[in-house]
Amino acid sequence: MLKLEGILVPHVTPFREDDELDLEALRDLVRFFLDSELHGLVPLGSNGEFPNLSFEERLRVLRVVVDEVNGRVPVVAGAGAPATIEVLRFARAALDIGVDGFLVAPPYYFTPSDREVFDYYSRIASSIDAPILLYSVPKFVGYHLSLDVIERLASEHSNVVGIKDSGGLVSRFAELVRRVGSRLRILAGTGDMILPALALGA
Repeated sequence: MLKLEGILVPHVTPFREDDELDLEALRDLVRFFLDSELHGLVPLGSNGEFPNLSFEERLRVLRVVVDEVNGRVPVVAGAGAPATIEVLRFARAALDIGVDGFLVAPPYYFTPSDREVFDYYSRIASSIDAPILLYSVPKFVGYHLSLDVIERLASEHSNVVGIKDSGGLVSRFAELVRRVGSRLRILAGTGDMILPALALGA
């Protein structure tokens, strides 16, 4: 079972000046985090610039992170794409590498309806035998995940285990705690929300 507590770091993806991945710098970065006794790593999130990496580059990043971590902390891979099938393709390859779960960004570019967002996450959760964190990141996708959609996903899919909320709204965070706090781990996605999240019981 994926252990979601403490500080999980959504880290950067290092590049060289020629725009190639700097995998040695990535290894150094992972070792630094492990030495800092943090509680988990989240490669390929927004900080990791996952939309800017090719499919194979993302897998190369995961191979290095999983190899360096070697089971010491959870590795929660960022995933997301406008098309559900691309998320599934990536997730299956990532599971073969050995990640422990996924932080799944909502569909982007074309703004979907709530029903389409639900169907996207529901298909992913039904198709992947791994823990899934929902990811509400309005700054980059243009909308908040609907509270009704989050609540329904939490009710219908046991492998939807948490949500990272990067919207920065205390009122919304409080409503998340009230509506799904007993079923999901609710993670603060921005530094300024850490203290409010703790105060709200997340």
